[in-house]
Amino acid sequence: MQRVFLAITVIILTSIMKVNGAESFSTPDFAYPANVEKNALRMLSTSGTAPAGERGAIRLRALLEMSRAAVEIDPDSIFAMPGRISHYASLESGNPQARAMLELLQAQTLSGIYLSNRWRYDRVDAPLAPLPEDIRLWSGRQFRNAIEALLLRADSLAAAAPAMSLEAFDGCVKQSGITMPYVPTVGAFVRYRAIETLRELDNASLADSLLSAAISSTPSSEAPYYFWIWQKDDNNASSLMNSYKAHSDVEAARLLLLKAVEAVEVTTYDESGKETARTDAKIGRQCGSEEYSQQAHRCHSPLPDARLRVSRESSSPDSGL
Repeated sequence: MQRVFLAITVIILTSIMKVNGAESFSTPDFAYPANVEKNALRMLSTSGTAPAGERGAIRLRALLEMSRAAVEIDPDSIFAMPGRISHYASLESGNPQARAMLELLQAQTLSGIYLSNRWRYDRVDAPLAPLPEDIRLWSGRQFRNAIEALLLRADSLAAAAPAMSLEAFDGCVKQSGITMPYVPTVGAFVRYRAIETLRELDNASLADSLLSAAISSTPSSEAPYYFWIWQKDDNNASSLMNSYKAHSDVEAARLLLLKAVEAVEVTTYDESGKETARTDAKIGRQCGSEEYSQQAHRCHSPLPDARLRVSRESSSPDSGL
């Protein structure tokens, strides 16, 4: 049982990129989870006295810390987190961007619980409604329906509100150094994480619908356009190269070129383990040419990514969603 719930924590709180920018919160020491939980509770209890525009980030940060600390103390506490997050999301009626971020956290927490024991929940035969109060009694369909509804609402809230820089949640979001030009706003971040979560739930059609909306609503002169193009499931080296060539005068389009080089370098194997042909040898020669390789090397690395997170001590991995 302990291993199962620690696995949930890994799913919910694992991140892969480097922090960009200064911390606006103190770094919690998860070697003492009871202290972290206590401080998080204090942050939540006093968050209502903070300026209205700052409450959402404070609550999000506190809930991220609590998610990690409480599970280390008592693994079963993970089942109470979605309800707790929902409560604080409801307090952000006047700040749709903050509510979107909190509902994203709630959706990803539910997703972590579901995916950690998917086979069990998928065996539960129950109607979509009513939802049992105890999440442990939910069916797989109930989980997926609740998660998808939260993701769509979060995306709608963030998209409808005036654009807000992702830097407003700097203490809660983990990103690579080049992420901001490609995922500059809360709306872009929420949509990106919604797409990723839906794909993890095998709902490719809904994920593709959100992605198509993002591509069609973003001008090709802006960096986020190329980030959305890069997210397409049907990308291959040839399509990425063609997209890059069509927009080679836009510096941000080099992201597609770098991804094309990566796609070419993927080697496939047959059932016996024997190496087969590399992806699109013709495009591979183009990517290897001096003209394209020089431009690809001008791209930043690692590739852009952003996740909800809370820093741990420097001697341990960072954690995030």
